Amino acid sequence: MDQSKLNNGLDDNQFKQPKKDYIDENLICVNALHDSGPYNGLAPYKIYLLKRIFSVGYDEYDGKVVIASSAKAARKIANLKYGEEGPIWENANQVFCKEITLDMPLVVLESFRAG
Repeated sequence: MDQSKLNNGLDDNQFKQPKKDYIDENLICVNALHDSGPYNGLAPYKIYLLKRIFSVGYDEYDGKVVIASSAKAARKIANLKYGEEGPIWENANQVFCKEITLDMPLVVLESFRAG
């Protein structure tokens, strides 16, 4: 069978480098923020927890869990989508960012809505 038919007519380079980044309500693709270089057989990504330091109002994000190659990249990815709080996720004075290590059991995210 012709390889191009298997790839829906796209060549291998088109699979490796999507033409554009996009944000959708449920999915974020961020090719431009990949700063770890070529994949070398080791996982280049880490998990980061970002939490707001000050109080949170209505229609605002209070925290995010981001997979990225660095804390700086995690902040940039978090800043791609925001609510009424605005693009604050790269500001260390307003947002705490910590790498999550997987060396012990823990809850990464909890969400409780009082009402």
